[in-house]
Parts: sequence; structure tokens; C-alpha cells
Amino acid sequence: MSGLKVRACVSVFDDNGRFNPAFSDEEKVIPCDTVVLAIGQQADLSFLGEDTGVQVTPRGILKIDENLMTTAPGVFAGGDVAFGPRVLVEAVANGHRAARSIHVYFNGKSTRTVLSRFRIFDDWRMPRGFLGIPRQSMPVLPANRRIGIAEVELGFDEKQGRAEGLRCLKCQVNTIFDGSRCILCAGCVDVCPENCLRLVDLSQIQGDERYDALIRKLSPDHASAIIKNEEKCIRCGLCAQRCPVDAITMEALEQQEREVFQ
Repeated sequence: MSGLKVRACVSVFDDNGRFNPAFSDEEKVIPCDTVVLAIGQQADLSFLGEDTGVQVTPRGILKIDENLMTTAPGVFAGGDVAFGPRVLVEAVANGHRAARSIHVYFNGKSTRTVLSRFRIFDDWRMPRGFLGIPRQSMPVLPANRRIGIAEVELGFDEKQGRAEGLRCLKCQVNTIFDGSRCILCAGCVDVCPENCLRLVDLSQIQGDERYDALIRKLSPDHASAIIKNEEKCIRCGLCAQRCPVDAITMEALEQQEREVFQ
């Protein structure tokens, strides 16, 4: 019989919080015919030396502040060396964040202001047949060539990347209803392909004190309401196209950062 001989890990960190796995003495064999070796990796910080002023935490990563600057003024760090094992996207985000911090460091202190605004799409359309576009298969390196630190996933070519991008449901875009314009014609309810909109009597809706206060403000003519199931909406925009009084718009909340130097 062939297999993989293993021992149970009883603890990962020691009493000081350092990565120091401990194992039981009992061994067992997991039957198998192929074993793929995957090893953990840790940053090699030996290049720092002793007089750099860069402090290393007990976890073996660099100590940084909220701006990604290390304990040595003007030295910034991100990615695995500053946060431990992370995905590639987070490392890229750290690079952008560190670049902004470096810019501020050389130009003076700043305050960052986040500006929010709604962007209204006048003629929103989703790509034709977007729900039927299949998930693209990622090209990978053959198993017999996966040696060293070679990348296993080779990435999409332009055609595959565009096809995969068309599958996005644009969750940042939402239907915004203007109740003052709505004439309760139910056109949006009829045209919705996912049946996520319903026209119901107000007596069927229950809410908190804020809902009760809203109902009291409405005129007696408002006896119905439109409710929406956000989990089923596919952002197709057909409801906005169908509305005869433009009571429905497709909008996205966008945020921008602006730095004001002091």
C-alpha cells in the first residue's frame, strides 16, 4: 500500500504568539497514489541588517503604521512582508496605498476627503445574452512543468478576458425609484425577467415606526406600493426603459478620494 504518512498538528502558535507548530506522536497513513507538495513560505528579512531601524514583529513581519510606513522614517512596506500571507490583489492595493503615502511624505501632511456622488445612466443596457455567457476556463501550466515557483494559472487572452468581463452583473448599479412620479401602472412589474418586482397593497407591508410615519404622510390615493427583491435583480434595466413617466433610473454610487495638503 502507498500513501502519505502524517501527524496531527496540535497547535500552530506558541505561548508568545510566534508561528511554532507542535505535532502529536501518533502517525497515520492516508492512502493515495500521487502527492503534490505545497510548502509555506516566509519573507527573508536578512537583508535588513541590524542598523536599519526597521522593526520586525514577533510574527516575522515588518511593523508598519496606518500609512504603511515602517519604524524607519521614509521606508514603506506592504504585501506579505507587512501583513503575512495574502492574495496578490491585496499586495497590488498595498502598492497603490504606499505610493500615495510616499507622495504625501515628500510633499507634506495632508487630509484625505472622500467624495460620494450618484452617477445616473441615461440609457443603461446590459450586453445581449450576458446571462448565457459561460464561465471561461483558465489556461494552466501542464502538471509536469509545474516546478519551482512557476505560475500555474497562465491568465486569459484578450478574447477570453472580454468574454469573462461580460458576465459581470454590475452590482454597483441599482434601480432608483421616484415615488412622486410613479403612477402604479405595473409596467416595470410585467417586464421584469426575474420577477423581482411586485405591486402590493399597503396593508400587506409591515415595517417599523419610520414606515408607519411615511404611510401617514401619504395621501389616501396611495393604496399600493412596489417592493423589490434585491437578491434576484440582474440590473438589466428593462424596468427603467419600460417606465412611461421616467420614475425609475439606473444609478451607481461612486466615491473619489481627494487629498488636501496642509
